Amino acid sequence: MFCLIIFSLVYMIAGLHFQQNRKNIALELISMGRHTFFMMTIVYTFLLSQKAFGFFSDGQIVLSAYSLFLKLLLSLTTLTILEFLPSYIYYKNRHFFELPLIFSLASFFMLFLISANHLFTGILLLMGFSINLYILILFEALNPLVREAGIKYFYLSAFSSGLIIMGVFLLMFVFKTGTFASINFILTTSSAQFVGRSEIFIVFGLTLMLIGLLFKLSAFPGHL
Repeated sequence: MFCLIIFSLVYMIAGLHFQQNRKNIALELISMGRHTFFMMTIVYTFLLSQKAFGFFSDGQIVLSAYSLFLKLLLSLTTLTILEFLPSYIYYKNRHFFELPLIFSLASFFMLFLISANHLFTGILLLMGFSINLYILILFEALNPLVREAGIKYFYLSAFSSGLIIMGVFLLMFVFKTGTFASINFILTTSSAQFVGRSEIFIVFGLTLMLIGLLFKLSAFPGHL
C-alpha cells in the first residue's frame, strides 16, 4: 500500500512533467489501485486462513482474526468503490487529478487504524484519515451544499479531535501506558484498588473519547 502511494505520487509528477492528460493519469492510477487491493484481498484471506496473528512494533500494531477480517472487508469495499470510480471521473468536466492519491492515503491510514494497539498510535492514524476525508468531502467544491458540509465537518472534527486527545491524555496519565493489552492487564489484576482511586479520571477520559468519536463519526447526538 505504501509503495502504491509513492508510485502514484511519482507517476503524477512525471505525468505533469511530460504534459499528459490529467484525467488519463487518474484513470491509470485507479486501475493500478484496483490490482493492488485485489492482491491485498488475497493476502488478507491467506493470513486469516493461516491464523497469522501476533504483535508488531513493540505491541503498538496487532494482527488478530478480528483485525484481519476488518482489513479484508475494507479491501473489498475499497475495491468495489474503485470499480465504479472511473465512470464518476469520466463523466465529470473537472479533472479529479488528485482523487486516486487521496483515496489511497485514506485507505492506508484506515488499514493501520484497524490494527492500532496503542491510544497514541490510534489517535494519530485517526487524524491522518480525517485529513484525507476533509479533502474527499470537498472534491465537489463548486456545489455550495458540499462546501457547507465540508466546513461543518472540518470544524466539528477539529473539536472532536481535541476531546479525544484530552481523553487519551487522562487515560495515559492514569495507566502510565497506552497499550490496550497493558491497560487490560492493569484493570484485571488490580481492578478493585486501582479503579477505586482513579475512577473519576477513567470515566471522564472515556467520556471525552466517546463524545469525540461520536462527533468524528457524525453519529447521534453529534451529527449536527
